[in-house]
Amino acid sequence: MRPPQRKLSDLFKFSKPKTPGYEISKDYYLSVLASVSRLPSPRQVMSPKGENGAVPGMLAPLGASAKAELEQPMERGVYALASVDQKSVLKLMVMPRDEAGFDPEPFLRSTMGQACSPEVRNRIAATWTVMQLTFEAFDPSILPALDFFLLSARRLSELSGGVVADPICQRYLLPGEVIQSPRRHPDLDPREHIVVQRGSSLRTRGLLKFGISELELQSTSEVAERFLIDACDSLLRGNVHSPGDKVGPFVVHKSPDQLEYEGIPTVELVLPSGSNIDVALANWYSHKQGS
Repeated sequence: MRPPQRKLSDLFKFSKPKTPGYEISKDYYLSVLASVSRLPSPRQVMSPKGENGAVPGMLAPLGASAKAELEQPMERGVYALASVDQKSVLKLMVMPRDEAGFDPEPFLRSTMGQACSPEVRNRIAATWTVMQLTFEAFDPSILPALDFFLLSARRLSELSGGVVADPICQRYLLPGEVIQSPRRHPDLDPREHIVVQRGSSLRTRGLLKFGISELELQSTSEVAERFLIDACDSLLRGNVHSPGDKVGPFVVHKSPDQLEYEGIPTVELVLPSGSNIDVALANWYSHKQGS
């Protein structure tokens, strides 16, 4: 019999981190939908030196009593994942798909499911196990924690023939899509955490992961989309704004009728009265290209 499971707080001492103006929300989680019946071992996923493609770090079931368990396929239960410096700690819950309440058929019939690529659909249909990653503690500088999170999700999906479900962004990713290639910067690419949705206007989805209001821009141009990604890049680097602050040529505006969009806190980026949004975006893009 396994010994009684310990809590993550029994293994690590957490202190309140000093962050760049925001923290990682408890609502930020990723799920890996594994399409194989035999899961990888903890050692294959993560090892202190990152041998053979493993993520550098430590992964073990809570309550593990012997090193042998690190060599055995993962099974139903709770696991702890820690970065090498132990500043970032993740919790991994492993559950059979039925226990997790995941039925792929309704999703595959939905509009979102039908929009997925054939490979993503095939992997979702073959789901055996759901593995859910959440944060228990994160590096105060945030960006290393985000990398550790994404690398862990990618490795789990690589070894399990799975896809990574990002419910806040409403997307399903193959392992090779979890981390952008090429990246905007070596330490950060906002597209790994945020998407821009198109409608009558453009809105971000994913800033909620960091307790930041989503952004809305009354344009649907490609330049406007680039501007929003650039604004998210700046936000995640610590340039957090409030209503009335300037973001490029725009001002952050939170009017009474735009406090939320579909229940998600949202602010609009607006121009001074009489200004032309297409001209403002063209000027911003021209300046960015020249800088």
